[in-house]
Amino acid sequence: MIEWIDNPSGLEGGYATLYQSNITFSAPCLKALGTAYRVRVGIDELGQIIIAPKSKEEADLGDLDGALLYPVSLKKSYARLCSTSLLKALRQRLSIEGKQAVRYKVEFEAKNGYLVIKSGKGERQ
Repeated sequence: MIEWIDNPSGLEGGYATLYQSNITFSAPCLKALGTAYRVRVGIDELGQIIIAPKSKEEADLGDLDGALLYPVSLKKSYARLCSTSLLKALRQRLSIEGKQAVRYKVEFEAKNGYLVIKSGKGERQ
């Protein structure tokens, strides 16, 4: 009998790269994003970026102001969230200077279904 061992985080090798106008998520993040239509973006008390995926049904319920939700594009090998104003605010909040892209590890927080961008120490691209 074979006992399969699952990756507990489900995001082995998951990264998010912050550019001037978008966040690009690597392929391992696609599973956690599922069939996201929009995402809500926040920063926690540790300065980590929190991404909360929302389905079309959740986004259309009207519980959240549409201005709080950002569109996300899901492709076969990556996902992308485009918003120059959002990225400007995030880069200021995280003290990212210049135009250089920065790559961070991503973890999945199963309890709430969030992606957590570990924005402590990133790799300059």
